[in-house]
This record gives sequence, structure tokens and C-alpha cells, in this order.
Amino acid sequence: MRKSTDRTLTKRFVDSLVPRETAYLEFDEKLAGFGVRVFPSGRKAYFVQYRNKYARSRWFILLPSTKSGRPQTVTINAPARQILTGLRPDDIKASPWVLPGRLDSSQPLKKDAMEAAWQKIRAAAGLDDVHLHDLRHTVGTYAGQSGANAFLVRDLLRHSDLSMTHRYVNKADDPVRTLNDLVGERIAAGLGGRPPATVDPLRR
Repeated sequence: MRKSTDRTLTKRFVDSLVPRETAYLEFDEKLAGFGVRVFPSGRKAYFVQYRNKYARSRWFILLPSTKSGRPQTVTINAPARQILTGLRPDDIKASPWVLPGRLDSSQPLKKDAMEAAWQKIRAAAGLDDVHLHDLRHTVGTYAGQSGANAFLVRDLLRHSDLSMTHRYVNKADDPVRTLNDLVGERIAAGLGGRPPATVDPLRR
């Protein structure tokens, strides 16, 4: 993948970029690591390349073109940030990708290679029928169980509407029960003229 001369990525400039036979990158000269990738199909994706601890970093990924038909922002959570900040300088210099290709580090790891690695992980963990996309469902379930409301879970999973999100929120009975107990205890304490007691979440 060819790296071009740095420049400012204005909307007009990005719109003017035309696809080539191979994907290529354009970097913003003012925001270190921020750029746009132009694919042969014409699709364009903003991205943030991790550099090192001395470079300016951005902990999110911008996706201007998605299957939902609208731009999306993916936030990188704290454990993922720890992994990125733990990358060795030599690893960062060797490839612009967090998961580089095995034969060509200038290209990202291909989907088939990721699937093959996942099959080995599944076998080692004794998981018979777990797909990579199931990890996304796990995120939604954990978010619902944490007590987050449907709007937050929707934004976390980047759903287009709440109907897709309710499957996770409706399963999370414990946070609702805990919230109900908190409200009930506060009302009871007020009626009884005493401070409210502490309500601990259910533990399984």
C-alpha cells in the first residue's frame, strides 16, 4: 500500500480522491497518524494509525462508509489502548497495521488468516460453536448487564435503531432489579425517617 505525501484532509480533498488498482493512504499533515484509506472499489475509510508514546494519538476510528449507510465512530476501549501503548517501537515501525499480513506487513491481516487463527483458538479453548461475531454479542450482553440504558448500548454497538438493541437490554434483569431496589429503599427510608441502606447488586 503506497503512502502519499502528507496534506490536510479536507472534505473537498477526500471527495476528490479517486480509486486506483491498489489501495492507498493519504495522511493529514496536522493530525499525526490520522488519514484516509482509498480502496480500489472506491470506498473510503478514515483511520488513526498508532505511532508511539511521543506522537499524538487518537483513540477512535472513523468509518465514513458502513453497511448501515451512515458514518460511524468506533471508540477504542481502555484494555485495547493498553495493548496499543504496549507495542514495541520496532513493531510500530515495521507495519502501519496493528494486525499486519503474515507475508506482507504493508497489508492488513486477511480475513481468512484471522478465521484460521480463530479456529485454533476455539479448539484450544474447547469452544465448539463460537464465531468472531459472537464477541460483539458478548459486548452487548455485558453492556446491558452493567446497567447501561438502551440508548447507550445502541451507541456502543452502533445500531441504527433501538429495536436491535432491546435483545441485550431486555436480558439484563439484574441491573433493573438493583435499580428498583435502590429506588424502593430510598422511598422506604424517606417514609421511615432514616438514611437509605446500601443495596448490593446480585452476584451469580
